[in-house]
Amino acid sequence: MRKHLLSSLALITVGVLLAGCGKNAGPASAPLAAPHPIERGQSKPLVQPRQQRYMIEFGGMGVGIQQLSVDGFSRLAAEQGITYQQNYSYSRLFRGISITTSPQNIERIAALPGVKSVRRVSKVRRPLDVKGDYRPDLATAVTQTGVDYVQQELGFTGKGIKVGIIDSGIDVDHPDLKNRIVAQKDFVGDDYDSSQDRIPRPDPIADDCDGHGTHVAGIVGARGKVVGVAPEVSLGAYRIFGCGEDSTTADDVIIAALEQALNDRMDVVNMSLGSFGGWPTDLVSEAIDRAAEQGMVVVVSAGNEGGEGPMATGSIAATRNAIAVASYENVGVNSNFFLVEGQEIQYLKASGGAAVPLSGSLQFARTGTSSSMVDACNPLPANSLTGKAALIRRGGCNFSVKVANAEAAGAAAVVIYNNTLGVFSPGTDGQVPVGMIQKAAGEMLDSKLAGGETVTLTWGATMKYYPNDRGGLLSDFTSYGPTQDLTLKPDLGAPGGNIYSTYPLEKGAHVVLSGTSMAAPHVAGAVALLLQARPDLKGHPQKVLTILQNGAIPAIYSKDTSDFLDSVNRQGAGMLNMVNSILNETRVEPSSLSLKDVQGTVTKTLRLYNDSDYPVLYGVFHIPALGTFGNMAPVSLSENAANVAFQYEDVVLYPGESYTLKVDITPSPKDPEGTLFGGYIVLLNSDGFSNVVPYMGFKGDYQSQPAMTDNVLTWIDFETEDYYLLTDGAEFDFSKGEFPSVLYHMDHPAQRVILDVLNGKTEKPVFASGSDYVVFDHEIRNTSEYYWWYLTWYGDLKRAQMQAGVPVTKTLPDGAYRLRMRALRVGGDASNPEHWDRWISPVFYIKNVK
Repeated sequence: MRKHLLSSLALITVGVLLAGCGKNAGPASAPLAAPHPIERGQSKPLVQPRQQRYMIEFGGMGVGIQQLSVDGFSRLAAEQGITYQQNYSYSRLFRGISITTSPQNIERIAALPGVKSVRRVSKVRRPLDVKGDYRPDLATAVTQTGVDYVQQELGFTGKGIKVGIIDSGIDVDHPDLKNRIVAQKDFVGDDYDSSQDRIPRPDPIADDCDGHGTHVAGIVGARGKVVGVAPEVSLGAYRIFGCGEDSTTADDVIIAALEQALNDRMDVVNMSLGSFGGWPTDLVSEAIDRAAEQGMVVVVSAGNEGGEGPMATGSIAATRNAIAVASYENVGVNSNFFLVEGQEIQYLKASGGAAVPLSGSLQFARTGTSSSMVDACNPLPANSLTGKAALIRRGGCNFSVKVANAEAAGAAAVVIYNNTLGVFSPGTDGQVPVGMIQKAAGEMLDSKLAGGETVTLTWGATMKYYPNDRGGLLSDFTSYGPTQDLTLKPDLGAPGGNIYSTYPLEKGAHVVLSGTSMAAPHVAGAVALLLQARPDLKGHPQKVLTILQNGAIPAIYSKDTSDFLDSVNRQGAGMLNMVNSILNETRVEPSSLSLKDVQGTVTKTLRLYNDSDYPVLYGVFHIPALGTFGNMAPVSLSENAANVAFQYEDVVLYPGESYTLKVDITPSPKDPEGTLFGGYIVLLNSDGFSNVVPYMGFKGDYQSQPAMTDNVLTWIDFETEDYYLLTDGAEFDFSKGEFPSVLYHMDHPAQRVILDVLNGKTEKPVFASGSDYVVFDHEIRNTSEYYWWYLTWYGDLKRAQMQAGVPVTKTLPDGAYRLRMRALRVGGDASNPEHWDRWISPVFYIKNVK
């Protein structure tokens, strides 16, 4: 009933009509508008899904607080004539069951004694990753995190530690992974896809037909052509995705897999999955928290929504007790090259397009200049590139447009040069070879062509190793935090850009992928190394997180300047550093500070511990990081540093001692309200090790920020996702599949959203006891000003009727109604009217209700 919609109407139409589509409050004083038919195109039948999946949470049944059981629920449901199919039952991570039933049963199920809550199962998409034909070695990624030293010098390989992979399965026949899988279970089968409501049909073996899970498993612990972070771990394979690259899974499946991993005594679980936005109270998040309480370390990917602005961390990455991982770029790649006047120029082949030649030459021709903003974004003169390699600057349009225009002008190849640091495999299709080169190389070639020189490329016959000039910087795609309730996430980061790892044998055995999905297993493998080195940490996931965050190294924003560290709400504590984490015998708690909203100065305390057998001197100092402002993309950056004052700048601790240090943090007066500011408190000890504590806050009063900003009464064509804006008097004919909907736009998240039904004339609830139709907690913001959520009313008010003690009918009678929508701002007081955003629709009519 709720999803993103992009209007098919011009935005100006929305702007003009909004004023007539609702109001904020006040009783009607004028006569009601006369009913009139909805003006729209041809009617299309709207079908609400007959069966949906729900999680039923059990609680106490009353006097004596007897706990509702699976059998007890079955008996109560049968007495009420409620039919359902049970999918899963849970005992450790969720107290209740997953069922499939009609939405019409939900109000009655919620009213059964002992039912604590009923929550609809959400769908989770497997993250899409970027593929390439070049060969960055995992061996270069482990040098960035100190894992190479830990393996080779300290001798830790993860032996004796079990890591579960909840993903698309693992290729059980892969030589780099074979005989390492000690537990496995398939929960879904090949054809499963929750977005298409396909029924899970598990196979006996959790084999991987997709590839994502095998790649993740290889990063954790491959031992063969690829050597993983912890090459002697034991692996658990828990398959929750089908074979489709775009397939989705569901909350109840994920929780069942997580509970199975707990039963199999996995020490660590990796979950490289999630979708945009999330709250720490989501179903899967609550299950992960319970797993952590029982001693399991859960590592999750932060999300690949770097272009969607702040608060974009993945849904599962919002979990309080999970380790959410950002992505950094690998330091090197093995890639193709061509020669120009004897000089090698590295390029990365596009993920689509023709194969690149390994011999032959072409002359270059430029299509713009080194300052062009829309180079080759428009059609080029006919035959202007015939038989030549087109040199095109990145930017202004997608790569496919540039390539298509160059091909139409006769180009025999396309070389795109970056407009910023770094190089990657551009996603495009086409009939000619396409590659990307570094910004500096492209500008050099452009300068030669601009000077009238003839510039010829000669294709190289082999691949070579080249350093990545963005190596060690955050990947463009990695998501910005914090969570919807201003908790600092991600927690830290690891290499996830351009990672070469295992892949199903039938798909080539090895491949390069990029994503936070690749960064998370690097950390999961690192946790295995830490648990082998420190067996006392087993069963203590919060201590593990503390040690990893304390040992991390924050990254700079750009190699053009080292003046600024990148944003805390994007990298957390920084890049994983296992040498610090294993060898440092001091720690600081808490290992991160979520300041929430800050007005003035906030005081926090840190506890320093010396776990060594000798005295340690700490030097305490502050390193600011870039702030961000703007609640949607694109993110704007602030260079203004917060003021951080310490109680003491030097502290000496003797063996076994601890000390409490007070820290005062004040956001910069130069920053605008709404800035997410942050930085790092660094404690450098006399052993040369550092303990890092990131902090992040929201400048201003978060409750003063409107959450719900625009609402529209509409009729939606669910087949085309077109919507029709309506004003006073619209008449919905239910016999024609016409149902009133509300489009609503969320500038910020909301703690609670309520949609209720009012009498069209009095603007009061239909029943004196209330007429709530939908009440749900924890709405996320929209990803863009152009996107909306929607809710549809199908004419019923079963919950309100039960509360009012009147007969429960399928729908309300024909007549005049209004919809009222309210949104409680995050952290708001439900009893304070100033913390709610409100909207009341125009009057509308319903008829032919059955």
